Amino acid sequence: MLKLAFRVLAGLLAAAGATTVVLSGVRAATTECEEWPAFTSVGAKVLTQYSYFTLWSAIVGVIVAAAYAAGFARTQTTWARVARLEAAMMLIVTGLVYNLIIADGTAKQGVDAVTNAMHHLVLPVALPALWVLSMPQRSTRDITWGVIGRALILPTVWVAWCLARGAATGFYPYDFLNAATLGYPTALRNIAGVYVLFFVLTGLLSGVERLLQRPRHTQGAPR
Repeated sequence: MLKLAFRVLAGLLAAAGATTVVLSGVRAATTECEEWPAFTSVGAKVLTQYSYFTLWSAIVGVIVAAAYAAGFARTQTTWARVARLEAAMMLIVTGLVYNLIIADGTAKQGVDAVTNAMHHLVLPVALPALWVLSMPQRSTRDITWGVIGRALILPTVWVAWCLARGAATGFYPYDFLNAATLGYPTALRNIAGVYVLFFVLTGLLSGVERLLQRPRHTQGAPR
């Protein structure tokens, strides 16, 4: 019964998250690009919207939530473990950075209120919670050095994409990585700070995982 409830909750989260991810794109396509008015074509506006780390983390989170609903929680292949860790950590970082650094307290209206709440509050709390709840279902740990290294691939691709597109167009999705105004040394230092946050959080969650899996831990767990 508990496993069924887990899968139903994961399915509802995936459906709600997918809906808001699509709504974000529709809104971007049908309104002016406030962040960078020079982007006037539908393609440029949609690409800009989906260049935010928030949307990348939401998309990964939706995919993993859907996989949880399909029984993915017990899968122990390397890339399944990478996906679970990556979704949880990307969303936790998104929630922390947005709510502690970026958010200015301005109330969102209409569609923005719904998508903002889902992407910055609901998903960053619910998806990692599902991951933690699923830990006792597995006999091997998700968090190992090999998994951590692979989980950093997608965020690093995002950083490279933002810096390259920013250099080409002048648009950077977040002020803390705006190399045009901050200079590359400061922008890269800020990015390094986010990586440090990732490692600190991963270390804390590794402790939680070890605690929850201790009774069922097997000797052959991958390192």
